[in-house]
Amino acid sequence: MNLKNWRELFFILCMISTIQWFILTSVAMFFYTGGTRVDPGAPGYSFWANFFSDLGRTKSHSGKDNTISYILFTITFSVGGICTILFAIAFPYFFTEIKIERQLSIIGSFFIVIMGIVTIGIAFAPWDIYVEEHDLLAFIEGLTSSIGRMLYIYVIFHNKKYPNRYAFTYIIALAISGCILIFLNLFVVPLEYVSTTEELMFWTTAQKIIVYTGYISGLIIIYGAWKQLKS
Repeated sequence: MNLKNWRELFFILCMISTIQWFILTSVAMFFYTGGTRVDPGAPGYSFWANFFSDLGRTKSHSGKDNTISYILFTITFSVGGICTILFAIAFPYFFTEIKIERQLSIIGSFFIVIMGIVTIGIAFAPWDIYVEEHDLLAFIEGLTSSIGRMLYIYVIFHNKKYPNRYAFTYIIALAISGCILIFLNLFVVPLEYVSTTEELMFWTTAQKIIVYTGYISGLIIIYGAWKQLKS
């Protein structure tokens, strides 16, 4: 398998991985056994009042066994983490002609590889068992993702062959995430003091927007890389 072929395979696997994430997390929501952070008696999974991490609990907030949802969560985040690493390995090969682009793309991929490893760690650190570890891994995932994407933005903008529209895709995703985080920290009750479903919904809805925006933008970037390689 030559250089182009293995990179094409990696990008295809990454697209499949992103699509399976949307499918399996939706199925996991169906099997979630109930309860939210502030209302253990709530039935099933509330899209607007449950976090994604609730899907990865071994026991739901209701106290019921959550094995099916937990297994699906573990699978989809593990596969996603592995494919994130594959993308980080393949992407810098677009930027080999100019030294600074090559170096920054490799550094960016270093952070994205860490993100992938951490994502796998999240899959195996259920929120109801490893609370502090899970939250720390989630923070590291967000931080390394942001740094990696910012470095990718720079090299895409400074490369004459790679379309700038894909850098704008990253910029939009980062801008949305940044604005939401600023809003949460300035105007919303801190998560540890949340006591009502209405207060909780600010945090869970914000997470949904950030995560879905991230995965949609990621799918666009991966498709763009595959298309660029094919051309």
